Amino acid sequence: MFSRKSTAALQIHFENQYNSIVENFEELITEYKPKLNSVSRLTYIIKNGSVHEEVVNQANAFDDSMIICSTNGTSGLSDYILG
Repeated sequence: MFSRKSTAALQIHFENQYNSIVENFEELITEYKPKLNSVSRLTYIIKNGSVHEEVVNQANAFDDSMIICSTNGTSGLSDYILG
C-alpha cells in the first residue's frame, strides 16, 4: 500500500510528465503548423485509458484523417498487442 507521501510524489511525477508532453506537442505544432495548407489542421488530444478503446472512441467522435498514438509506460501485454 502506498503512503500519502509516496502517493503525493507519484501525483507530482505524473503532473510533470503530463506538462512535459503538452510542452512537446506545443513545440511540434509551432514548428509544423506554418507548413500546412489552408485546409489542414494540427491538434492533439491526450487520453488516458486502454489504447485500443481510446483509438476507437477518438475515431468515432471526430472526422479525423489520421490518428497517431503514443504510449509511455504501458502496463501489460494487451497494450503491446492491441495498442
